[in-house]
Amino acid sequence: MVDQTSQFYAILTNVGAAKQANADALGIAWKITQMGVGDANGTDPTPNATQTSLINEWRRAPLNQLKVDDNNNAIIIAEQVIPADVGGKWIREIALYDADGDMVAVANCAPTYKPLLSQGSGRTQVVRMNLVVSSASNVQLKIDPAVVLATREWVTEELARQDFKHSVLAATTANIPLNGLQTVDGVALTAGARVLVKNQTIGKDNGLYLVVAGGPWARCSDADTSAKVTPGMLVLVERGALNGNSAWQLLTDAPITLGVTALAYEMAFGRSGVAAGTYRSVSVDAYGRVTAATSPSTVVGYGLTDVYTKTQVDTAVAVKAPLASPTFTGVPAAPTAATGTDTTQLANTSFVHAAITAAGPVFNNSDDVTDWNAVIASGWNPKILGRNNANSPGQEVSYWYCLVLSYGGGSITQVAFPYGAGTLNGGIKTRSRYQGTWNDWVTPYTNTNVASVIKSLMAATTSAAALAAIGAAPVVSPVFTGVAAAPTSDQFDSTTKIATTEFVQRAIGGYQNGYAYTTAGQTITASRVNCLINLNTAASNITLPLLSSVPIGSKVYIRASNTATIKAQGTDVIYVNTAKTTESWVEVGRNSNITLISAGAIWFIAGNASLTHDTSLFGVLKGSNGYQKLPSGLILQWCNGQIAAAQGSARITLPETYTTSLVAYSLGTANAGHWVTGQNASTSGIDVIARTVSGGSIIVPSGIVGYTSIFIGY
Repeated sequence: MVDQTSQFYAILTNVGAAKQANADALGIAWKITQMGVGDANGTDPTPNATQTSLINEWRRAPLNQLKVDDNNNAIIIAEQVIPADVGGKWIREIALYDADGDMVAVANCAPTYKPLLSQGSGRTQVVRMNLVVSSASNVQLKIDPAVVLATREWVTEELARQDFKHSVLAATTANIPLNGLQTVDGVALTAGARVLVKNQTIGKDNGLYLVVAGGPWARCSDADTSAKVTPGMLVLVERGALNGNSAWQLLTDAPITLGVTALAYEMAFGRSGVAAGTYRSVSVDAYGRVTAATSPSTVVGYGLTDVYTKTQVDTAVAVKAPLASPTFTGVPAAPTAATGTDTTQLANTSFVHAAITAAGPVFNNSDDVTDWNAVIASGWNPKILGRNNANSPGQEVSYWYCLVLSYGGGSITQVAFPYGAGTLNGGIKTRSRYQGTWNDWVTPYTNTNVASVIKSLMAATTSAAALAAIGAAPVVSPVFTGVAAAPTSDQFDSTTKIATTEFVQRAIGGYQNGYAYTTAGQTITASRVNCLINLNTAASNITLPLLSSVPIGSKVYIRASNTATIKAQGTDVIYVNTAKTTESWVEVGRNSNITLISAGAIWFIAGNASLTHDTSLFGVLKGSNGYQKLPSGLILQWCNGQIAAAQGSARITLPETYTTSLVAYSLGTANAGHWVTGQNASTSGIDVIARTVSGGSIIVPSGIVGYTSIFIGY
């Protein structure tokens, strides 16, 4: 007999529990399609997990609705509508069937009689079952639209989900207390009035409210759940000094959790406060509305900062010279006219000096000059420096005269003539400056030495003697004396050019050049091949040059002060060992030396470098929460923890996020009479859910529940 002590509940059958577990483990869809009702042959049934059918089923039909509970995503709500012309029986037991026809859930209910229309009491009966599952993510929430009937509750809910809401009486202009009767935007509110609250200090409190006299305001029924408060929601405001006859739109993006997410409203259209009229300057908002307008009459009023004011222009004009007969003061200057100009253009001092210089010799005063490098003005210097002054032509005579020829671009030629007794025998010396650099002084051939060279050439009977007469070496098999030098060829040159000692040392890796890298992320250039590369503590990684940029046999010598990663570029690879063939990078230990040799398409490691690259494949974190990495790429992880009292769930965050997939997991608890399940699994963690049974109902445990977990993924 049903009385106040009776318990009504729904459970998964053994078949249903097995299918739920299979769907969760394999990630496949589980389709619940039909609901059956029965009268249990007049008894008061108790749901039993071993049931495969109802005691006395008198109706089975497709579901009208199947959804996840808005307030608990672990509860599935199944609904069937029994038409008015079906009935004449009692309803005491309810069952759910899946697409395979298996009964997967069973429930009892308070006895309810479903009359027939012919009995004079025709009503449509809605039967619902709330079923707790371990995870609703794999339950396919689809129904046959051909059998769906719209209940009044469903229609009301759907209307409430629409973006366009019922209008409100007024909208707030500032933060207000959300209780009792008050005046908003000049409108005296009465009980039951709808108000748009949009200016609260705490944004989550914004929304649509109903005024309650003497108590806290309640959210309007068409905007009291997260599903009804949607981005772009629009509401009209009826009255108000500032906001009357305007429309406001919700700008907050999804996802929105009502009471948690801050809600931001903005006027979509309405009065901006600017009176009708013609204005010279206006401010326009993002919707193209004029929000402010003025008619300035000055530059300052327009806010212009890159134009002169009338006062500034008048002041500037007052100090300018007139075009006709101007009188200049101070040090007037003008552009230098081109050489040879013969017009009415102004001639400055530079033009005049150049014209005079071109007209004839210029005699410069060099009495105070102490350095020959300072004698750069074109002309003849009749009094010149002694032989001991800086950069002089030499010690052959006591004093020198100098002729200076200055060309465009700063190029200069100096010709020095001897003055007084000396050993030069009337000879001269010359030198030039090009691009800011002075060449050495040279002595042109004199009559005496030219005659001597000609005499030696005439006496020569062989080409070798002729070359010796002019101090030259033969082209074939020359023998140099002294310290012979030649230009150093480009790195990696393999032609018949002369190889200098610098080229040879660089080619064989003589370590004559060393380079220190002090920051991470740098790339070794081809010019530093065969040189010593030092990585300091901060240089935690470095990239090798492209193999295509260096010849075969090139070596890179690296010394690492700390653990460092050495990377290959592009598709280049590094040969590590016979077990691991090739890698795109290797890792060396602290104070390690490594030599890499180019083999054309691969970098070979020479010697016994201290590599830590392979050992990283077996990384481990030991502790109550940890992991073990395997060479195959699989990672085993474990986590232990507690779910706080009366909370019912907690989030497990994995110590190591899987890069591709969480393949499988297992959850358990040592708390007697409790069980734990998982949901919302991802590569970074999972929600662990704890439940127990009390008084025949599945409830959230009141105490702390400990859990253990194991995960497999890659």
